[in-house]
Amino acid sequence: MINSTYPHLRPQEKYELMYMSCYPPARTGCLLTAQERTEIPYFRLKHRDTKLVQEGAARRDVDDILEYALRMATGSGAPQDEDIAMKMLMDVIESDFPSNKRAVAANLASFLFIHRTESDEDGFSHAVELCQLSIHLGHYAHIAVFLFLMCSQEFDIVLPLDARADAGPIGVLFDKYDRFQEETGFQPFKSTHCVACGTKRQLRRCSGQCAPFRKPMYCNRECQKADWVKHRKWCVVPVIEEDPDKDTAVYRLHLASAG
Repeated sequence: MINSTYPHLRPQEKYELMYMSCYPPARTGCLLTAQERTEIPYFRLKHRDTKLVQEGAARRDVDDILEYALRMATGSGAPQDEDIAMKMLMDVIESDFPSNKRAVAANLASFLFIHRTESDEDGFSHAVELCQLSIHLGHYAHIAVFLFLMCSQEFDIVLPLDARADAGPIGVLFDKYDRFQEETGFQPFKSTHCVACGTKRQLRRCSGQCAPFRKPMYCNRECQKADWVKHRKWCVVPVIEEDPDKDTAVYRLHLASAG
């Protein structure tokens, strides 16, 4: 899911993807427009010359350490060297820098573990552990969302609520994703499962007026109906006629629009 296109991206595109996956909180990131997701990293690259960033990193300025590691990891404005970038990030994680900086470093290192050319099962495990650390430090970024989707959609890992406490870092990913989804209505654009029953057959995306990142996939009308109690607050369908039971009216139009 994540590794497929990354190796073929240009350095600035890698920088953009890595930055947006690891720095902004997931709740903020999913609300940004495509233009904002491009402009924010672009201006970061243009804001400071890499030489100044390198000098700041040498002085142990944690923001410059993170920035220089990000540039080295992606080859944006600096020679690409993932090993040195990883070493710098692990140094931040293991140091006494502020927790929010250590959390970002953990996310960046997690991203590297799953995107490196030689990434393997151990790399994925390390990535999940680092995401758990970032969550523990109070920062939930999109890299954690991506890892959850890899677990649930690529690896078909299913963790019922009563099994998560014993599942270690993966259990933390599942719990946090559930809370994130409940708070934001987030739905993965390339979902391969019906949100209600988990099937992969004949999926259709909600065609209501919910935001693109809030459109769930359903396999049939019964599943759509079952999920309405969760999705209703995110799906706004205009009610043409007055109806004393507005929720019912919206629900009927919602089903009609989905076909």
